[in-house]
Amino acid sequence: MGYGWLFVAVLPSVKGFVSPGQVTANLRSDPTFSPFHPTTKSLVSPPTNLYAVPPEIWTSFLPPATGFVKSEWTVSYGYGFATSLSALSLLMRTAITPDNPIFPVQATALIFYGLRLNAFLYVRNRVSSRMQEFQKNMEERAAARGSRLSRAPTVLGCGFLYFALYTPLLLTSMISGSDVVPPVSLLAMKGLAALQWCGFLMGAVADSTKTYVKKMEKDENFLVTSGIFSLLRHPNYTGEIIAWTCNFLLGTIAGSYLLRNKFSGKILGYLGLNWIGWVGIVFVLLGATGNLEERQKSSYGNTEKYKKWVDSTWSGWYFPKTKIASEPHAITMDDVVEEERGSGI
Repeated sequence: MGYGWLFVAVLPSVKGFVSPGQVTANLRSDPTFSPFHPTTKSLVSPPTNLYAVPPEIWTSFLPPATGFVKSEWTVSYGYGFATSLSALSLLMRTAITPDNPIFPVQATALIFYGLRLNAFLYVRNRVSSRMQEFQKNMEERAAARGSRLSRAPTVLGCGFLYFALYTPLLLTSMISGSDVVPPVSLLAMKGLAALQWCGFLMGAVADSTKTYVKKMEKDENFLVTSGIFSLLRHPNYTGEIIAWTCNFLLGTIAGSYLLRNKFSGKILGYLGLNWIGWVGIVFVLLGATGNLEERQKSSYGNTEKYKKWVDSTWSGWYFPKTKIASEPHAITMDDVVEEERGSGI
């Protein structure tokens, strides 16, 4: 099944969008009709109840709804699309000014991450026989648990998390010339935005390295210890933790200055969601790192290669895992965050 319908569903949420059908109908009834606003020269649409829904709701909750088609899409493609489309939608709706150099850098980092992740997942799912078998098993377990509607709590929960992860960008987009950010704080925000890019690029390099090495070795179970893996055992998760923490701190700083200038319950709510998103994603990533650390120890722990690798590398942050479940279990985010299968939640 293609993903074109997802973009068709999300595009109306972008300010200024008008469908070709609306243009044609209006031209037939009024030859002088123009789909462009006379002042802004941007495409305009007639007011409907659809447009009363905030765009970020569409971009956060529609992508994980792909899980009703295939259960794992909620936390794979749904995660990537929600991240990139939410940032892209806001970037298209927000004027870029010299007063706020942070917002476009942060927005493009999220767009890059979401699109890069989904491109990697798509290619990997087509070339990896192990991943194809993994997905087949996941769908069989999902079907055994009940109807597709039983996935609704997971879909809604993920949609809420993706919206919470988006709120830091929403906060930084609100900074304007009237919201004076001291030079020191602005410099710190620039550093955080750059570090966020570094974190996401770290994950991209790790995915590319592992894919290339395993292809050259012609062994999907090969333990990759070269390249970036010669320094970090789990660079995907370490990079994402760094990137999402920077995203959180950017939102926190922006929201704090917005509140200092004028108290707002809305801004306070966004700051709360900012915390929820950061705690949620970091909790998932720490757990996933712990799972992978234990799995690698179980699979390669008796080899000299693994022992030397562990002695010379850093695992990154993780929750210790004391036991690996051997019985079938419900599909959770941990099922698709194994670094052996790529980054993502």
